[in-house]
Amino acid sequence: MKCIKCGIDNKLRERKLNSGKCKNCSHRFVFEPTSHTSHKNLTDQFFANAIAQISANNTLYFTVGQFKYFIDRKFTPNTKPSIIESKQINIHRINFNLCFGISVLVFLLYTVLNIYAHLTLVKLNIEITPFSVKFFLFLLTSFLACFFKIQDAANSSSSDEMRSQRLQPDTNIFSQLLKDVLILIIGIILSQFFYFSNNWSYVLLGIIAIYLGRYISNISIYLGDLIKGNRAVIKVTQKIYNPGWFNNQSIYELMNPWQKTNGSIKKLLSDVYKTNIKNVNINNDITAYSFDRLLVCDSDIIAQFLIANNFHFETNCAIFSITKYPESIFEITMQMLRRNPDLKVYALHNCSPGGVSLVHYLRSHDEWFKNSDVKIIDLGILPRQVLKSQKIWIKRTEESASQAQQLSTQIQQSLRYEELKWLMDGNFVELESLQPQKLIQIVNRSIAANQNLDINDDNLISINDGSSTFYNSIESFG
Repeated sequence: MKCIKCGIDNKLRERKLNSGKCKNCSHRFVFEPTSHTSHKNLTDQFFANAIAQISANNTLYFTVGQFKYFIDRKFTPNTKPSIIESKQINIHRINFNLCFGISVLVFLLYTVLNIYAHLTLVKLNIEITPFSVKFFLFLLTSFLACFFKIQDAANSSSSDEMRSQRLQPDTNIFSQLLKDVLILIIGIILSQFFYFSNNWSYVLLGIIAIYLGRYISNISIYLGDLIKGNRAVIKVTQKIYNPGWFNNQSIYELMNPWQKTNGSIKKLLSDVYKTNIKNVNINNDITAYSFDRLLVCDSDIIAQFLIANNFHFETNCAIFSITKYPESIFEITMQMLRRNPDLKVYALHNCSPGGVSLVHYLRSHDEWFKNSDVKIIDLGILPRQVLKSQKIWIKRTEESASQAQQLSTQIQQSLRYEELKWLMDGNFVELESLQPQKLIQIVNRSIAANQNLDINDDNLISINDGSSTFYNSIESFG
């Protein structure tokens, strides 16, 4: 592993002998790739290159969330969430005496019907082998198979696959009983040709008898459950798995030791920058000036990111979050904006229940544009934009699904069916999942064209760790 200070390669043995320091310049290594069994490419050089890549060689500010997504993409080939579902089936234990009694009645019915069928064939002058000991041995074998099956079921767990399938709340009882009766009738017909034929061996008849007994035992257990009123109680547990190695805590566990060893990450946005922005005061001499555009974000962090990178100066566009960040200049700036008859307002938000509500919020609150005819353009991200993309990073949570279900009727009606379903499944996409440089480019382009963000998936970034170059797909909106 190469040292990021002097570029000298240090082998594992050399790193251990020098207590994790470079053998040449004694600079401490922050990461030891051999300690990460599933992420052996996590080296100091990789981390330094990642910082340079995301900041465009220290020319762009970036957020912690953007950096987390950036690193995650290297180690996560699939960015789609998945649901791991498990079922737990609980039903009452069967009643042995009841089920055994039912099986005896079924066997008596089966025997009587067989005899009746036999006599009917005799009356029709159809030649058939008379009843023999073989038939009664067949019945006895079937009866014993049924008996042991019921006894085994009574002693086993109360969760049984066959019973749970038959005891579903939506099971059509009469349809199932009709199937059982038809199978018994078919068994009777076949028995007239199989069980009385001298051409069949006892071994084959024994196998048929065992299967018949097991089927009759299933019927007995099913009817016993119906009489007892048993029903299958199926508890379905869903666990949402979101791909990605780092969460907010673990990314700090990497960043903090890095900054302790190599100094602060210059372009990483922090709460200090946000505090400084809040404390800015506007000179009264410039209140006559007005921006031509206003960009409203649904989160403080995205507004902070755009302001830090001077997006407002380059596009002549005021920037606020929906929570009025930066607060110290909100009121006076809004006064300036309302005096502009040609003002255009752009909404930029996460693809989430809160995000798709942003335009409605702007039009329904006095501090924004209630009862105003100002033009508001929804840049996105909207679900329809995500559905067109293949590699954009989607997350899913139960909390997001619950928020989607609470959307007002007006907002729900503004969405297509597939969009609303996508949100109600708990899916969402964060703006921070986009590479900083790309996010600025597409927002700039979309504002200039007065249109939604345009998503496609053909953008690649590369991260060089000093020995190998890794390519990873990054979604873009343009």
